[in-house]
Amino acid sequence: MPVVGKSLAVIACQIAQAVVSAAVMLYLAVVLDAATFGKYVFITTTCAIVPLFAGLGTEHVLIMEASRSESLLPVQLGNALAVRAPVSLALIGAGVLVVLGWDFDDPGAWFCIWFGSIVAAISNPLLMAVYRITSNYVRPWIYLLTGTMILLVLVVAMGKGITLLTVAIAFAGAHLATLTLFAFDIRKRTTIRLEPQTFWKSFRSGIIFAASQACDFIFARLDIFLVQALCGSRALGVYSIGQKIVSMLQLIPASVNIVELPEFHRAASDLGSLTLKFRVMRRALTEIGTIAFGLLALNAKVIISSFFSDEYQHASEVLMVLCAGGLILFANYPYYMLAEAIRAIRARLSARIVTTVGTAVAVAAGVKMLGVVGAAYGVLLGQLIFMLLLHKITKTANGGMSALISDTRLCLLGVACLLGSVGLTSGLDSQPIRSFAASSLYVVTFLGGGYQLRWTLLVSLLARGRTSKAAPS
Repeated sequence: MPVVGKSLAVIACQIAQAVVSAAVMLYLAVVLDAATFGKYVFITTTCAIVPLFAGLGTEHVLIMEASRSESLLPVQLGNALAVRAPVSLALIGAGVLVVLGWDFDDPGAWFCIWFGSIVAAISNPLLMAVYRITSNYVRPWIYLLTGTMILLVLVVAMGKGITLLTVAIAFAGAHLATLTLFAFDIRKRTTIRLEPQTFWKSFRSGIIFAASQACDFIFARLDIFLVQALCGSRALGVYSIGQKIVSMLQLIPASVNIVELPEFHRAASDLGSLTLKFRVMRRALTEIGTIAFGLLALNAKVIISSFFSDEYQHASEVLMVLCAGGLILFANYPYYMLAEAIRAIRARLSARIVTTVGTAVAVAAGVKMLGVVGAAYGVLLGQLIFMLLLHKITKTANGGMSALISDTRLCLLGVACLLGSVGLTSGLDSQPIRSFAASSLYVVTFLGGGYQLRWTLLVSLLARGRTSKAAPS
């Protein structure tokens, strides 16, 4: 299955799981009172953070090493489990001590959700990594979807007897069932072996990954924290609308990362092949992002005015600025994969720390000068700085500055088409009609311009198709 097909399969599975998860949340919002439902959301959000880091980055080492040589899979999986298992048990024990020694509301619900979150983190990301290495992308998502459906069935079956505690027990049970499915299937696919001589090397590399993951986590939520601290809850509500809409499109590069990261590691031994793979991925995501975020920016006002009240109208400005940041994030994903493939992990961590500090200053300054829109400009600047630092870190394998200009020149074409579409449709009175006309014109001019300039991958595919048709049989 080609990269596009694999990525689409992963996206489809993630969408299916998201739909079922949304159904669970909607049902709980209906059957529980607002206070109980809010408490459930808060507990699940809080408890989900720490278990993600319980593997101390060894899942990344598993993917990095076993993708290059699948014979290392049993050993690297054993190393990762040797870290994840005791840390998870320690976290469960800590949960027991907190429940027994700390007087607070709903301790049973807290512990069940805490336990379920720890179990869930064993399934994904740890055991999910095995399927990524072996290029089996659909089966693990079916298991995750099954677990979510089990949760839905359990909460519906509770009927009128549903409480926060029973929902928490169902949450833990569903994730335990998911882990059981993973465990039984993986037993048939590989063995698990622990080698002390490689364990400590994996552990040290994992710590760097874990630190980098923690910085990524902070960076991704930095704007939310600062807007809340500097502007208050109302401003955060306006800002988060635009931020949430843009973040939905991250499903595209995230799915590509799931599929392609092992392939980058496999190509690492051949620098020419790795550079080609990186450039194709950067160019493809830039092209997709230019189309997607261009359309989103053109329709920002219609989206906000159609689905939200008047107090959220400034969210359209936030959305437009974050579209530019989202496009840079699309282009950054191949850099993430390339940095791991050439083992520039420490340098990537340093770049992320510098960027996080710089972005915090930029967001704070932007909020002071421009309000919530200033926060969006701060994020945009942070994404741009991080891309430039990543480009410098990976200069031995990214093709250089000329390749960067060549692969991202579509962005300039997109900006020209965007401005032209807005200018040519500005005379239309109706905002929905104006947005529709501008969107249609944007897509036609962007693809048409790319075709004429031979800049887009779509053109390459069309040219290849014409060549194959013209070839003698």
